Amino acid sequence: MRELTSGQADDLYELITERTGRSTILTANRAPADWYPLFPNPVIAESLLDRLINTSHVLLMDGPATDRANARAQCRQPAHHVNPELTVMAFTRCHYATDPHARPHCELTATVRYGRIPLCPSCATLRSTLGKAQAPRPLPVTTPLDALDCVQAARNDAEAAHTALHAAVTRARQHGHPWSAIADRLGTTRQAAQQRFTSTTEIHSSHAARQPTQQAHP
Repeated sequence: MRELTSGQADDLYELITERTGRSTILTANRAPADWYPLFPNPVIAESLLDRLINTSHVLLMDGPATDRANARAQCRQPAHHVNPELTVMAFTRCHYATDPHARPHCELTATVRYGRIPLCPSCATLRSTLGKAQAPRPLPVTTPLDALDCVQAARNDAEAAHTALHAAVTRARQHGHPWSAIADRLGTTRQAAQQRFTSTTEIHSSHAARQPTQQAHP
């Protein structure tokens, strides 16, 4: 991976956001903790990595580099001869970073990991059963998170969720679902749901209706 431009970083963020909830496989020659310096905006980096790592299994394959010939030779060896070290890489945000009531003095940036639970120094000191019987493992040193960065990341997530919700309602209407059924899933009244989403769904529906149809000509 190389350092991204602002446009490339925004495109990658939009791609990951659109694929939220769907299966995606990403490969890179850098561990997730090393991605931060590649983004011109640390807020975008934090939000994107938070989306990726919170809902994924990250494997760090640590082994010697091989050329194609050696790689093919290794593939022909019995499975027990190929023994790469597989490690789950933790993200840098503390487990309690989004829970200010449980840990008001959380330092946000995780420095140690117990199993798959990343913790900042303050929360690691206060832990009781979390990560019990797990040996602590230090995390790579990264740029400390700031509370305002978390605010910006949460705002980005909220805007993405807002867009996804409007798109889902539009799709439900396109599939013929009544407002009463949509309101039931939203936990609100039919009138409230219709007032909130009518403008968006009507714009999309009318736009689709205006699309010209292609006719075959002899």
